[in-house]
Amino acid sequence: MNEAQLIKQFQEILIKIDEKESMLKYLDSAKAKSLTEEIKNLAIQKEYIISQLKICTDKTLTAKKVKNVKEILIQLNRKFSQKEFINNLSREQRTVAQSHILIKIRDDIHSAFKNHEKINISEYFLESESDFKTDELLNIFQESIHILNSKEINDYIALCEFMKLIEEKITTLDPACGRINI
Repeated sequence: MNEAQLIKQFQEILIKIDEKESMLKYLDSAKAKSLTEEIKNLAIQKEYIISQLKICTDKTLTAKKVKNVKEILIQLNRKFSQKEFINNLSREQRTVAQSHILIKIRDDIHSAFKNHEKINISEYFLESESDFKTDELLNIFQESIHILNSKEINDYIALCEFMKLIEEKITTLDPACGRINI
């Protein structure tokens, strides 16, 4: 099986596991036991696919995804490094969600990971009263670009782990990220 097929199977199994795990809390013990067995079997399949992805010799799709993620991080780094903005970047990005800018950034990076076509970053709004500072984000972008340049990410599973880490770093910059202001 080629890498693209393995990645597709891996993603499908992750979805199935999530669906079944979310159903567990609503079932009586007899049905829950049966579903737990299904989840265990899916976990075994998942581990097998992970092992296949790690030994897969043609990692062209992973290489494209790494390249896309690196390119989007470079675009974000350039955008957020600009000092000629009249105002600061808007923290809420014209929404009612606190620190929505962090969610937009995470989504841009995640889109680059999911697609193997080149994508561009979103538009980011400025605001005169904003106190949003980009220093920590720039550090995350630069550190991530360095990791991707050093070729430490050489398989799809390592890339998934890297993505989870970077998305977590970004969204935890503000503990209130995503809370709704009404």
